[in-house]
Amino acid sequence: MFCKKKILFSDFTKQAIVFIKPVSGERDNLVTNLPYAISFRNKTLILSTVEKGLNDDSLMWLEQMLLPKLSCWMESDHNSTALNSNQLISMNKYLSTYSLLKEKYFHSILKFWNESTNPEKFINEDIAIASYLIVLWGDKCQRFVDLGCGNGLLVYILSGEGHNGVGIDLRARKIWNSYPDFVKLKVDTIAPSLDCVFPEADWVIGNHSDELTPWIPIIASRSSFTTNFFILPCCPFELNGHKYIRNNTSKSCYSDYMDYLENICYVCGIEVERDRLKIPSTKRLCLVSKKRLYKSSDQLSKQAEVNDFVNLKLTSSGGLKMKLRSPEEKVKNCTQLNKEYLEEVVFDIANYIIKSSPIIPSWREGEFVSIRDLASLLSPDRRKFLKDQCGGLQTLLRNHHHVFLVYNGKVKLRKPTIKKLLPKTIKEKKCWFFYNHPDSCPLSDEHCTYKHLS
Repeated sequence: MFCKKKILFSDFTKQAIVFIKPVSGERDNLVTNLPYAISFRNKTLILSTVEKGLNDDSLMWLEQMLLPKLSCWMESDHNSTALNSNQLISMNKYLSTYSLLKEKYFHSILKFWNESTNPEKFINEDIAIASYLIVLWGDKCQRFVDLGCGNGLLVYILSGEGHNGVGIDLRARKIWNSYPDFVKLKVDTIAPSLDCVFPEADWVIGNHSDELTPWIPIIASRSSFTTNFFILPCCPFELNGHKYIRNNTSKSCYSDYMDYLENICYVCGIEVERDRLKIPSTKRLCLVSKKRLYKSSDQLSKQAEVNDFVNLKLTSSGGLKMKLRSPEEKVKNCTQLNKEYLEEVVFDIANYIIKSSPIIPSWREGEFVSIRDLASLLSPDRRKFLKDQCGGLQTLLRNHHHVFLVYNGKVKLRKPTIKKLLPKTIKEKKCWFFYNHPDSCPLSDEHCTYKHLS
């Protein structure tokens, strides 16, 4: 059996599955390129692999990620009722629509994709969401507004299929200029309030709309009696702009947040249904409004009720404290820091890790050291400087993955291993170990991924 970039051999008599990656010139897999087998005998889950060529990354992933996850799945409650995917629409219509849209849009979008994000994931995801909405809406042309539309891809596909809508975001994306003229994308700051309405819209869409998500049912209810909404939540926020804090500890934060959103819908007098999308994402639950739970003649009284609810929520939490995002997206992933500063921090941390291992004849890679201990090596000014970056010291270390192996809050040196280089590979980056490690690089220039000599 062929899986994506893997061959699977299933032996049902021995209750075992063997995973083998075919030899190719592609980059190394993010997890492991080594063959390994999973078997279940005498009520015991067994993971087997070869020792030859086993590096720290592969061993760690197999032992501490794969095996515990498989064990967790096996011990989970199989009687629990899971939400089926796309249960609110016809699956046959969805599959045929998805197939047509993928054939029509995928490769054409791929050609002009100029964002730094993964094109396959985002294109497939938005094609799937568009397919879902198109089947949900039926044959009638819908007017929609996509709040926080991001790359605008969903707006492009829905508009291309005959629906009339606009995408709004606080900053334009590079890819916006590549869309045809019929795609309406608008740069604007959406300040959530009781005055934020879209009376001409049939649907308000919130696809990973973050701080706006809990406001979308309110916006829809106040826009008109017939305005519906579709929400695909991601990061959980409350009405006041704060990060959502779980109320029911017996549920995951994500599941509890869905309950929180459903309660807002109930207050707005909107019947809502929950569905699970077939998209390449861990956040797949969506909320779809169905109908109003009150008569159209009660629209004004219901709006007054919603106003009281919102004002009470904001007053009890100290008012709306939503910090509107800046149109200028600041890069805070440690990549824009001063080069000399980065080199000093990397050298100091690597030196500390090297000294944690005794002087032995073999190459010194050090022991695992906690990030907390490493942070204490930095001066208060340096620590404060890094705290302003997303992830701080850990992000800096992960950015230097060719030097450090970061796992579970601990760090050690990443020992260079022999990797198959593509023909005519030009090495542009210098080998950090060759120039800085007291034992130099354990590999020759021929086998090292990085450059040894100028």
